[in-house]
Amino acid sequence: IALRTGKLADAGKAYMRSLRELKSAFTKQKSQGKELAEMLGIIQSESMYEAMGQTHGSTYLSDSMRSVNRWFFKYNGLNGWNNSMRIAATVAGQRYILDKQNDVTRMDELGLSKEHVVELPGRKIAISKDDFLAAGKTDAQATEAAARMRTAMFRFVDSAIIRPNAAHRATWMADPRFMLVAHLKQFTFSFHQVILRRVQHEATLGNSWPSMAIWLNVPLMLASSMAKWTMLGRVPQNWTFLDHMVHAYNRSGLAGKRQFGFDA
Repeated sequence: IALRTGKLADAGKAYMRSLRELKSAFTKQKSQGKELAEMLGIIQSESMYEAMGQTHGSTYLSDSMRSVNRWFFKYNGLNGWNNSMRIAATVAGQRYILDKQNDVTRMDELGLSKEHVVELPGRKIAISKDDFLAAGKTDAQATEAAARMRTAMFRFVDSAIIRPNAAHRATWMADPRFMLVAHLKQFTFSFHQVILRRVQHEATLGNSWPSMAIWLNVPLMLASSMAKWTMLGRVPQNWTFLDHMVHAYNRSGLAGKRQFGFDA
């Protein structure tokens, strides 16, 4: 999210919001962000469970195994966490559109123009047709603006949050004969397509901040590994500083699809 908005603070805001939203995965409590994401269709329980099943399992599941899959991803919190991150990205997307409404290039990426942006109290934007009608738009203008805004929000969220899908994967990975070895590698392809391609795109626009900020992944992955090793009591012995850094780099995803070559 921070790479997409260009603000490191948005990463912290999204993380804290996601922790709060995670509670709603097990309760019926709804925040404004969740209601907005559900209204737009950015999160839907059925589609998210289906996506989680296909990401971590296979398209070729029996009804009973699909039921087990859904139960597993609900109660290990992974489905709730994915939903909460998409909610956080939806909220960040509103702020991004407000900040960039005068930037033609950024608006074009989302299929919007300044005329489609109507600011509401609380740093929010008009999204529904009723919002635009209340802002004085005609029925035709409100219908078009609402449709464009919904598409724009989807584009923003899908370019900020990694959710593996068939469009990210190599064609051979869709072949059932290769699913056994391919399905756990989907995140590598998705990270390459969503994150690294975004960094490259920003660089072509003269924005070098994402190219520098993405290197924060390395110390973050090192800290994550250290915490895990400490909890498990399995801190690697005789590792040099270089060994730790190579390990953190390999976990960071910065190599993209080339990581397969490094692993080999």
